[in-house]
Amino acid sequence: MRHKQRLEEEQLEKLLRQMPRVKDDRDPKQIFREVHVALNKKPRSFNVMPALALAAAILIFAIISPLFLQNMDSSNTSMDQASEHSNRAGVMESAERDDSGGIAEKESVGIQSIDEDAMKSNEESEVALDDTEKSDDNDFAALSDEQPTFVVSSVMEETENVITIGVSAKDAMSNDGAFSFPVSVVVPKTDEESYINDLEKIRYELDYEKLGLSVPHLNDGAVITAEENEDGTKKAKIEVGSLYRGYSSTQSFTFADQVAETFRLHFTTVEYTNNGSSKNVEMAGEVKNGPEDLQKIRKKAYLKYKGTQDGPTFLVLSQKDYVDVQEAMKAMKTAPDQDSDSRIEASVPKTIEITSLQAEDDLVKIVLSPESILENTEETIFALEAMMMTAKEFGFKKVVFETVQSGSVGNVPLNEAVEVPLAPNPISYPR
Repeated sequence: MRHKQRLEEEQLEKLLRQMPRVKDDRDPKQIFREVHVALNKKPRSFNVMPALALAAAILIFAIISPLFLQNMDSSNTSMDQASEHSNRAGVMESAERDDSGGIAEKESVGIQSIDEDAMKSNEESEVALDDTEKSDDNDFAALSDEQPTFVVSSVMEETENVITIGVSAKDAMSNDGAFSFPVSVVVPKTDEESYINDLEKIRYELDYEKLGLSVPHLNDGAVITAEENEDGTKKAKIEVGSLYRGYSSTQSFTFADQVAETFRLHFTTVEYTNNGSSKNVEMAGEVKNGPEDLQKIRKKAYLKYKGTQDGPTFLVLSQKDYVDVQEAMKAMKTAPDQDSDSRIEASVPKTIEITSLQAEDDLVKIVLSPESILENTEETIFALEAMMMTAKEFGFKKVVFETVQSGSVGNVPLNEAVEVPLAPNPISYPR
């Protein structure tokens, strides 16, 4: 055994002598330093977590890479199709060049189609994004989509009151006095007496100057209460002071109009009193004795008035009474006789033409010419609502606008019977 081991060592030594000579140029100190550093160097610890993270990343990449490559192929195919489409468009455009080298007048259909498709796609994306961003703003969107209106269509009778106050246009006058009309304020109903209580409060707190209106004559000191007539209907009682006794005939005319527009929606009669008595009450040269009927139907037309630049536009009653609704509607096309500096305007523009009116019981059909322009603008909405209010002045309860156009204008449906409004000129009033 030892002999065999000695032979192997001799052979190994012989092999080592045959190897090329290796020379180390380092000095002993350098070798010592390197050996010393190697001996004192800590072995590297193996961290399991990075290995696991790497394995997970490799697994995820293996799963999604086929999908990614498929999308890339689809995208490349779409780009190739678009490029081919564009090339065909370029060929078409080149074919349309004339012999002198000029470009033909008509545009390239292919390029236009691509541009339109791209724009449509962008618009659809923006709309979708916009809808997503505004999904929590439905209340605001509904509010912004509301159409302008110049009437109170209805109220919840159990919970709301519409307070009407007869007023006059500040910058509108004729030989018969001021042009009068009601403004309307919708307020919560609290009890049976809330109407008079709210009326007494609101009529003193409205900013008439800002609205382009004159202060109502009722605010000259009249006190308003309510009673029931023997037949159960409601009566408005107005306690008048000595100031009303000295009114001129023009003031008396305006005052009567304002009283009618303040009370006729809710009361059947009005009674003037002096110191609590309704006998021999003097007003503007007249003597009042007992209740007077309030005319529900006054047979007047509604015109247009805008008192201030930033203020609202009002539906204003004509001073003249008309024989029938046809005559009243015709009068709405022109401004009435008035002073030179008066500001009453026609309520129906020339772009809307009434060809005929057909009355059937409590419904009036207003037939508009095919040439009538029914745009969704304030001017058109005002005109249609003015015609509806005028129809109400003649006792009609429903109106239908018959026209070749479909849909609606503002809140007014076309070719469909709709109830006349409750009152004109809604005014916001903070509670």
